[in-house]
Amino acid sequence: LPLVELVDLKHANKNRSGIHLLSPRLELLLARAFEQKEQAILLLNRRGYSNFIFCSSCQTPAQCKYCDKTLTYHRALGMTPANLSTAAASHAGNAHCHYCLAVQPLPTTCSECGKKLSLFGLGTQRVEEEVRRKFPSLVFERVDSDTMRSGRDYEHLLARFAQGEVQMLMGTQMLAKGLDFPNVTLVGVVNGDTALSLPDFRAGERTFQLLTQVAGRAGRGTKPGRVVFQLFLPDDPVIREATTQDY
Repeated sequence: LPLVELVDLKHANKNRSGIHLLSPRLELLLARAFEQKEQAILLLNRRGYSNFIFCSSCQTPAQCKYCDKTLTYHRALGMTPANLSTAAASHAGNAHCHYCLAVQPLPTTCSECGKKLSLFGLGTQRVEEEVRRKFPSLVFERVDSDTMRSGRDYEHLLARFAQGEVQMLMGTQMLAKGLDFPNVTLVGVVNGDTALSLPDFRAGERTFQLLTQVAGRAGRGTKPGRVVFQLFLPDDPVIREATTQDY
């Protein structure tokens, strides 16, 4: 089994300014892996850029007009704003409903009180932006249902990854199962305990399954594997058992 490390996000970025989705420990291990010509996988099981569009004045979230589910902000392709407020003000992207798949322009004002809306949370697009900023020469690809439109896209990307043309895959649970690449020595989970807070009696079991499955992508060849779980609840029993794959 790969060596699993837990990074407590409550303390990891205390002495750093700004918002960092990758902890110093994960950044260090990624840099080492790339220096040694090894490959890595990053998992964040939320697509889009910000998963919550919210009015901080009246506490009202932006909801889908068809099914009342909360909307997720998806950044426009090719847009690289440095901050979220600029993205919201310029409508450089759309609000997506992940339930009924409706898409609408990104709202900037609250439908209830007219105040300015804010963007909260994180998704794969936001992690992609940080990785490009911190590893500018890295060749990597984002893997989620927004980028992989068909099985042919996925198959083509995995072929490039197997040939070493792509150094890292970063995406959702599409990366957690079935991948067998001997040069993958590092797996990082950006926010490993997100699903534990879902109102579902299976939340613990599903979190355990996802963490153990993605951890199994590291160290499948002759080189030893290492896994980093970044989370806010490192002492949760589900997390502790997942580190040793003790089902």
